[in-house]
Amino acid sequence: MALTAISVSSADFIQKGGVEKVTMHNAGEISSALALADHKMSFGGDAAAKDLVFDPETAKLTVSSTRERGFSVITATVEGYVSGLTNAKIAALQANKDLPLVCLVHLNSDENFIIGWDDIYGEAADSLMPAYIDSIEIDSGAKRGDTNGATIKIVAIMGEMPREVG
Repeated sequence: MALTAISVSSADFIQKGGVEKVTMHNAGEISSALALADHKMSFGGDAAAKDLVFDPETAKLTVSSTRERGFSVITATVEGYVSGLTNAKIAALQANKDLPLVCLVHLNSDENFIIGWDDIYGEAADSLMPAYIDSIEIDSGAKRGDTNGATIKIVAIMGEMPREVG
């Protein structure tokens, strides 16, 4: 018995999952942030923002929602791998590891979302619920052919889902 008349349709044959990079802004240096309709926002970051560019197909954004004592708590996590560590990259990670951050997450699908900014639980003046670098795990590799690098995890606890910036 043969299967016939099976059609598969897709408008896009190239999948675009994953995170390309995260632009880390010092939360105290944000020039402007404004919530807009349709869960979008406009955003002006600080001039000294640092880009954290992940290796292809190693980084993702996960967002989970839980209820605690009647309040929704959103946890947004970006985790990925950066290879080819140099002293300059390690120094940049060191400089940012304890800073409160507002992060612009650039997806491979050309959409940008913000974590570390919250219009619900954030401080009244600036709506900050900052993100932090939660962990940095540096690995030299074991074999001569291995690359050195770091797995980096950025976490933000917020009261709303990340907003699209655009």
